[in-house]
Amino acid sequence: MERTELIIFIVLSSITLAIFIIAVILFFHQWRRRKLSFDREKSEAEQLYQEQLLQTRLDSRQQTMQFIGQEIHDSVGQRLTLASIYAKQMEPMVPGNQVNKLKEVAGIIDESLTELRMLSRSLASPELAEASLQAMLELEAKRINATGLCQLVLQLDQQRLGLDPLKKHQLLRILQEFVQNSLRHSGCRVIRVDLYKKDQLMELVAKDDGKGFEVSSQAQGVGLYNMERRAAEIGAKYQISSIPGTGTTLKLEIDDISGSRGG
Repeated sequence: MERTELIIFIVLSSITLAIFIIAVILFFHQWRRRKLSFDREKSEAEQLYQEQLLQTRLDSRQQTMQFIGQEIHDSVGQRLTLASIYAKQMEPMVPGNQVNKLKEVAGIIDESLTELRMLSRSLASPELAEASLQAMLELEAKRINATGLCQLVLQLDQQRLGLDPLKKHQLLRILQEFVQNSLRHSGCRVIRVDLYKKDQLMELVAKDDGKGFEVSSQAQGVGLYNMERRAAEIGAKYQISSIPGTGTTLKLEIDDISGSRGG
């Protein structure tokens, strides 16, 4: 009888232990699932917060640029217009040998006023939201090529890009900075710009055929800093590479774009 009771006790104990082990395993399995779910939700919430924060910054930046554009047009533009009028009115009062110099001054003022108005429109005009990045690059190439200083050659993917006005504006400004640096320092004859979209990735590559420089030993100037800063503000991957004698290359990448909006 005692042996039977001992066997029953052992069996019951084994069953109880097995149930306890299974319960522990199920508990840790459930705990792990909940922890993974919590970590995923936390990560998604953090990502959403960062996206909303970035969008808020971009919206604020866009409003600021529109305000600055309006102020440039209404304040500085009016003063330059008056300066140009005064300069032209003074021509009859200036000795003959100084008239040409005064005309040159008036011409510089008029050129500055034209550039200022173009800048004001690019900052404040709602048409920027409708213009595609490709169209903006084509206009920039037309301006550069008209100077005769360098040939800007474009290879553009004509797919619609999902870029909001601020991102398009910043990308254009980065390219303009690169082009100006190339014109001033590299002695280049040709700058090639490639723009293409693959899935949710847009890549813009600009390369000049100038003298290049040693990136590792080059102190970062204002131009390079501005390009990197603008890229960071819109979440673009930025890379500048150069080897003496082989030119300089700029690469920009923006992921998670959509073809349903923007340009």
